[in-house]
Amino acid sequence: MNFYKALSFKALFIMLLVLCGICYKGNKAFAQTTDNGTINVTSDTSVVSFSAASIYVGDTVDLKAYESAACKGFVKYEVESGSGSSVNVTAEGILTATSLGTTDVKAIYTSGDFSLTDVVKITVVDTEEFKSACGANIRLNLYNTLFYKDQTFVGDNTTLKSLGDGRFTVDGFSATNIYVIRNSGDKIKVGYLKVKVPKLAAEEYTRAIGTGNFLPDITNIKGSYGVSYTFSNNKVCHCNSGYIVPDSFGTTKVTMYVSSMGGQRKAFTFTFNTTNPKLKKKYMIVAVGGTVELPVTGVVTGSSVGFLNTLNVTAEGLDITGETKGTKSGKIVVDGKPFKFKFIVNNPHFNDMCIRLYPGKKLTIPLKGTKKKSNIEYALDHTKYVKLSGSKVKGKKCGNSYLRAEVDGKSIFIQVAVTTKTAYKAVNRAIKISKTKTHYSQARRMSKGLYDCSSLVYRCYKPYGVRFGQTAAWAPTAAGIGYWCTVNKKILSYRKITDIEKLLPGDLIFFAYAGNNGRYRFISHIQMYVGGGQDVSASSSYNRVIKYGTGAYNNCVVLVARPTGSL
Repeated sequence: MNFYKALSFKALFIMLLVLCGICYKGNKAFAQTTDNGTINVTSDTSVVSFSAASIYVGDTVDLKAYESAACKGFVKYEVESGSGSSVNVTAEGILTATSLGTTDVKAIYTSGDFSLTDVVKITVVDTEEFKSACGANIRLNLYNTLFYKDQTFVGDNTTLKSLGDGRFTVDGFSATNIYVIRNSGDKIKVGYLKVKVPKLAAEEYTRAIGTGNFLPDITNIKGSYGVSYTFSNNKVCHCNSGYIVPDSFGTTKVTMYVSSMGGQRKAFTFTFNTTNPKLKKKYMIVAVGGTVELPVTGVVTGSSVGFLNTLNVTAEGLDITGETKGTKSGKIVVDGKPFKFKFIVNNPHFNDMCIRLYPGKKLTIPLKGTKKKSNIEYALDHTKYVKLSGSKVKGKKCGNSYLRAEVDGKSIFIQVAVTTKTAYKAVNRAIKISKTKTHYSQARRMSKGLYDCSSLVYRCYKPYGVRFGQTAAWAPTAAGIGYWCTVNKKILSYRKITDIEKLLPGDLIFFAYAGNNGRYRFISHIQMYVGGGQDVSASSSYNRVIKYGTGAYNNCVVLVARPTGSL
């Protein structure tokens, strides 16, 4: 009898331990009874199953769903003081994300005088914004995280096709919000999608007869989509399984209907031309930098040419521009129709910057770098000083004109200067000397191959009767020549060159850039103008006779003279 009393007392004691959750303080353990039986709670037990999580602003979750099995039903929640204010949480674990930021939330398990606390970091992020093309895939950043794993996401319309776990295919053209569906049935906005507007690559398309199916390019759309058309002129082309097929020469207005896989539809309008291109010849000549239209018939304004291999030209529409000198053959495509073709690219040019004449002098225009079948046309800006006959020019009276040469699609300009016959000869002599081996020397300025600035001018003019007042064989100085020009009323200007267009070949330019040298107008240097904006001079800097651009030391010019002819 005493044995059964003792046994009953012991059993009753154990039952009280289980039901009341009394802690065995010695080993920090507690026997917690749950629906799954008795589970030991220790100081190492996690109160909740996570330490950090992210949530979209405006969303609400029940933290009780994430309590550990040992502590479930015995946990209270609160925001840790001073850790942030981006969430609100009830003692029962209903957490609401109110603003962006991070907040620590305490999950407190208590039973009797035994307690455990987990601190979890909750980060509130903004709802996501997407801008994607129809047919593209998008994915929410939090799609596979704690609060959103295995959740259902939806949009406002048929634009989004869910792939599960927060991943979608953009299946339409309309903007939509993105929601997560909570177990409560609440729809919480977690994102917004703006669909990129599909656009036609062009407002006009041109295809040749016999080139087969054609599909206009549409930007901002990917994957599969349905296409249908209506035509204002059904004779020009027809539709074949979503493609346009050109039939006969002409133009039609087309309305193209594009349907997304989600059933949304968008309409585009454009012009469609059907052409029948035929080459006039199988080659063309074009200048480097020049532009010539492809020799083809049966085309329209919207026609274009492309290349199936690398060539020495480029194209815009039907205009061909020469890029690299040489001859290349290959395949071209006109409105989608292929042809074999040869491009001959030349480099027409003038070797000089001026054509020099005197009254009555006739000259063939010295154009270089052309082909036998090059297309060449000439024109003058005026005919006061020069007469143009075909490919020849003839001097009429002293003055300057400009010649334009249209050569294989390229415009080239050159000055045509008419000067006196004496100046013409002096200039040609000066240019010829500049092309030989010379040296600069004042001491031996009259020796063969040796020149200084004034002896060059003197020696170029002397053979043709202009000695600048000098009777001896020794050349005068630059200042001496300047003085002679002044006394003999040959001066064009006593100041710097203000209009180079008024200069003629053979004119003399005097400089004073060495300070007060005691000479007339302090002249220290002279150069001969040869036309085209260039001078010939014996240069001490280059140690030779050289031809270069007029304008150097222009502020030092003190005289400009014309030793022959009228001013």
